Amino acid sequence: MPEGGTPVVDEALEAAKAEAAKTGKRVPVPSQYTENMKVWANTDGKTLHAELSTGPVQLQVAGKNGKKTWKPIDTTIVKQSDGTFAPKRVKTPLTFGGEGSIHLVTAKGEDGKAGFSWARKLPAPKISGNTITYQDAVSTGTDLVITALADGFTQDVVLRKRPTGPLKVELPVTLPKGMSYAKASDGSPQLMSAYGGAARAPIALQALDALARLREGRRRRR
Repeated sequence: MPEGGTPVVDEALEAAKAEAAKTGKRVPVPSQYTENMKVWANTDGKTLHAELSTGPVQLQVAGKNGKKTWKPIDTTIVKQSDGTFAPKRVKTPLTFGGEGSIHLVTAKGEDGKAGFSWARKLPAPKISGNTITYQDAVSTGTDLVITALADGFTQDVVLRKRPTGPLKVELPVTLPKGMSYAKASDGSPQLMSAYGGAARAPIALQALDALARLREGRRRRR
C-alpha cells in the first residue's frame, strides 16, 4: 500500500473478475502468475482460483516489442546452429553435445560455464521429445540417455543387452573459472568460489539405480 493508505488497484485483475462474472467462465489473470503458479478469476466475480506446482511450469518471455508475456515450459529438444542440442524453453538453459563432442551437458551461469564431459567423442544422438539418446556411448549395447526437465536434467545408463564385463561411467566436471571443490566440515564436497567462500553448485548430481528410481516414483504417486 503506497503512502497515504490508498490501495493499489490491479486493473487487469478487476477486469478479469468482471469478465468471469459476465461470461460465466473462469478467466486467466496473468498479472498474478509466477513461474510455479497460474491464477484465474472465478465466475462469482470476487474470488480467485490458483494452481501451484512444485516446479516451474511457465516463464516470462520478452516479445519483439519488449513486452513480457508468460509462456509454458517446453522441454522439447531441438538442434542448434552450432551443432549442439537444447530444450526449447526451460528455467535452466542447458546445451547437450552433438556428434563428435566431448561436452555432454553445459550450463551457463552468472559465474561462467559449468557442466559434465564424456571420456570420448559422443556418437550422433537420437532425439525424441525431451530425450536425447547417445547409442552405445557407454559400451556396445549400453546407451547414455539425457532427459531435459523444466529446471535441469536427468541422465540414465540404459542396458539393451547384458554386458560382458564391468561398466565404468565417468563424468568429468567443468567448473566456472576460479571455482574448485573442497571438503566441508561434515566431510562432504563443497564448491568454493574464487574468493574462497562456499558457493552453490551450478549443477547438482545424484546417482540412483533402477530400483531406487522405481521407489522414488512410487512415493511421488502417493
